[in-house]
Amino acid sequence: MISKKAAIEVSATAIVTIILAFVFLGLAITFVRNIIGQSESTVDDFFASLGVTAYADASNPLVFPERATVRVGRNADFGIRVFNPSHQPLIDAKPVIRQCVSSRGDPIEDDESTSHYLSFVTTTETIESGAEQAFRGSIRATEEVRDFLSGTSELFICSIAIRAKIDGTEQIVSEIQPMQVRVTVTT
Repeated sequence: MISKKAAIEVSATAIVTIILAFVFLGLAITFVRNIIGQSESTVDDFFASLGVTAYADASNPLVFPERATVRVGRNADFGIRVFNPSHQPLIDAKPVIRQCVSSRGDPIEDDESTSHYLSFVTTTETIESGAEQAFRGSIRATEEVRDFLSGTSELFICSIAIRAKIDGTEQIVSEIQPMQVRVTVTT
């Protein structure tokens, strides 16, 4: 049989343990909230630094800066917000740069595939139907684009489209109309 003194000690220890558990639980919840809040504000801050404050939606499914400047062989920060208006998720979705034309009207691509000279470097994401996804990455200008420069810089007008797996096949998403971006490439 447990004595009264031992029973009081056990119950006091149990109360202290429960109080400490709740304190640590509260601290953990606060820590996780702060981390999530910082990551959300970080994405918004990144887009704000690019001059993009709007969100993508059904009426405007692609939102990104109108212009970018990148040096040959380098990357320049760039972000694209994408809204999925289709009735199915877009698996492994990724914005791509395609159909670039120089300011002189010279196409730099042989076909309508993804550009080999200018590319948007980012991760792929699944975008659920009716949801928005922010893509944070950079535009890269390969050394080969130098062949299309007139002097030390050239303006290229390129299309940005969304490539994703739909019904198991990777393709350009037809429900999201491609939009143009002006990319100035410098040496």
